Amino acid sequence: MGTSNSKMWLALLALGFVWGSSFILMKMALFDTAGERLFPALDVALGRIAIAGLAMAPLAWTHR
Repeated sequence: MGTSNSKMWLALLALGFVWGSSFILMKMALFDTAGERLFPALDVALGRIAIAGLAMAPLAWTHR
């Protein structure tokens, strides 16, 4: 039972890291180091959704 519990905590930690890092990466995609806007927010959000969709497509394909 300890191994399963450890795996669950590790998965939760990884999920928290991925979820939290998305905010930092979104800010990096929106602005350069001088504070100038690089891309519109909608473009960055659509790109993020597209990448997530491509990453989830194989999982959805195998579970249909």
